[in-house]
Amino acid sequence: MKNRSTIIYEFMGSKHPKISDLQYQNSWDWLMLVVKKIESLKDKEGNFYRVVITRFDCSIIGADIEILGDSYYLGNEKKITSTYKAIIQFIKIYNNENTNKIIRE
Repeated sequence: MKNRSTIIYEFMGSKHPKISDLQYQNSWDWLMLVVKKIESLKDKEGNFYRVVITRFDCSIIGADIEILGDSYYLGNEKKITSTYKAIIQFIKIYNNENTNKIIRE
């Protein structure tokens, strides 16, 4: 089973990462590059995906993904963690639906 950050790294078009160097789970700078790529892609109907990040949650519109991170019940769920988890879910679904096919504007 692949490391979650490796899944993102490969989605971004890179190969053979040094796992210890990947910062997707901890860095907004790294994670926002993935958000931008997701928002550049279209679903089967030709609509762009939208990533919506709120105080504790992250949704990816067009992929029916919503990760909730309620701070009261899940004190360790941070906004970046919710976003990271939503991106991992999106990539897994997207890769299953679009093997070797990325649609861009």
